Amino acid sequence: CFWYLIIFAISSLHFHHDFDFMEVKEISSESKKIALQQKPEEGDSVLATGLQNELGLAGWYLFWETYTDSVGIFHTEIQNPKTTYKITYDRTTAVATIISEYKGFWSVFNALHGFAGRMPNAPFVIFWHSFTYVCVLVVIFSIISGIWLWSGKRENKMLGWATLIGIMILSFSLMLTIYLKG
Repeated sequence: CFWYLIIFAISSLHFHHDFDFMEVKEISSESKKIALQQKPEEGDSVLATGLQNELGLAGWYLFWETYTDSVGIFHTEIQNPKTTYKITYDRTTAVATIISEYKGFWSVFNALHGFAGRMPNAPFVIFWHSFTYVCVLVVIFSIISGIWLWSGKRENKMLGWATLIGIMILSFSLMLTIYLKG
């Protein structure tokens, strides 16, 4: 669980302190001819999902960035922790233009902090989800077994209980203070 806890700690620091060196963006563009079997009445979400699957892009399409403009060009955006894909698709020529914005290593690193769930076209993400739960269970087991083994010792038992109770009171009072006073 060491590496999981390191990832959790560093990403927690980044959530609270915005480090400039963690912000990296590289932009690239490419065009592909795609033959989609989509009926016009199926709607924009079906077209966005079809484009994503045809291009093999991992991530979630953003429905609020999905529309057809006045000229008839379809626009959508697919996002994952590593890259944002801005896609335009001309239905008449069947050409999709993909603008990729690479967010950098630290964006992926920070996304691991609380990432749990499924991502379309990313079958291996489930392993991180499982690893997260295994690490949490190992840490909880370590805490409980450590307290149980410690409570069996005879020397300095009173000092240990006083320390444990003091730390618990301090933790709960800090959480209560933050909750009540902000």
